[in-house]
Amino acid sequence: MMQSSLNSAFNAYYLLHELATQFCSGNKKTFDNVLLVGVQHVLGTTVDMLSVMHEFGLKEAIIGGKNYSTHMESAEKIEKLGFTYVQDGCQLGYGRFDDCMQEVVHRIWFEALRKIRSKKFDLLIILDDGADLLRATPGIFFDKKNTLANKPDLIVGVEQTRGGTNHPLFNGLPFPIIDVAGSYVKTNIEYPKVASLIAKQISSLINEAILRENGHMPIIGVLGYGCMGKAIARECVAKRFPVIVYDKNYEVQDNLDQITYYNHSAVMISNADIIIGCTGADVTLEPANLSALLYSKRNKWLISAGSKDHEFYSLLGTIQNETKGLGYLPHPFTTIHYENHVGAILNVIRGGFPVNFTNEEHSVAPEHIWPTRAALMLTCLLIAQSREKHMKYFLRNINVFALPERIQILILKRYCELNPSDIELARLCNMPHQKLAQLVANHSDGEAFGGLVRAE
Repeated sequence: MMQSSLNSAFNAYYLLHELATQFCSGNKKTFDNVLLVGVQHVLGTTVDMLSVMHEFGLKEAIIGGKNYSTHMESAEKIEKLGFTYVQDGCQLGYGRFDDCMQEVVHRIWFEALRKIRSKKFDLLIILDDGADLLRATPGIFFDKKNTLANKPDLIVGVEQTRGGTNHPLFNGLPFPIIDVAGSYVKTNIEYPKVASLIAKQISSLINEAILRENGHMPIIGVLGYGCMGKAIARECVAKRFPVIVYDKNYEVQDNLDQITYYNHSAVMISNADIIIGCTGADVTLEPANLSALLYSKRNKWLISAGSKDHEFYSLLGTIQNETKGLGYLPHPFTTIHYENHVGAILNVIRGGFPVNFTNEEHSVAPEHIWPTRAALMLTCLLIAQSREKHMKYFLRNINVFALPERIQILILKRYCELNPSDIELARLCNMPHQKLAQLVANHSDGEAFGGLVRAE
């Protein structure tokens, strides 16, 4: 048994083990003859999830991490389980995370093909965070003219992030994929809680560091007014900061009098002292937005609450190009202090990476992030235990499928038990089973996966 150390009484390993035991009726050979390849944020709860899967028979796994989030002690624990851990790549400069990730993905598939050539696996599960691994799946698996030895009988993907499912090349892959990212349990139960916690982290950062350095009450600019943007804006309003907001969909504004909404992102960027990116895309791609930063006469602080290093990608490229040196590799995760074209300082917190990842054991407390780990683990268990019974269904249907209601309801019920003071959650879990199943199905992305739903 390998589990992460925790700072509270909550223990994610035991909870995940309990759910797996309930789900599989204690069958400790569920993962026999399965190869798991995955890209994950390598954190304490990743170890908990993989440890439980190991208990249920997973012997072969190849896991890669993301350099801005990897907790090295957790990576070492993954190796102690007997799994292969692929070391993070080294970035060649600011804004070069995707290049670095390609190196990790290449090495994962190199190791996977080496294992497959030496051993026959019934099932290959691709467990991804961002769709980089899924999109790089070797075509040799599907080329009927190719003589690759020991091709797996079945390949199934699992994607856990919107950044992955929203990628234009995500759909159309030649194997089925389970969409955990768009599940009801992740988008409506876990994500709002995590967004609120990250909002508090950002508020503390502003109070403890930026406010002291700025010397006056800063104007907070929020780019992107989805779940994350709203949580951050409301937290800043509660701390009495002036808040201005831009979202490409102007209709998302609410009735908070303390927030000013802008029709143009460049105007909002010009007027904000602290700019928080919550879009999942490059907010500096538009020339007007980039110019508003490069020619600002006021110092600014830029914070990402989005994905990878994408929020300020074009700006990072500009900074890298203007500060590069022969053989010089800047540390990609430290705060950048860049003097712009008119002498003001742009402070890019943590190199433009999401501020909640600090290479520590937990980015968010395990008691709040465990539903995603449970959803990933139970999905892999379900695929593994139903592979023989529903092999033909898997092979005929290669769509993107919703996370089955059976898994979501199990997580919802357990989450409700652990949060008895949440009245809204209790009301949800007290619904008749069929009504709750329908609610979950109606608010989860992807096709209903009949074979998985029926699997026992």
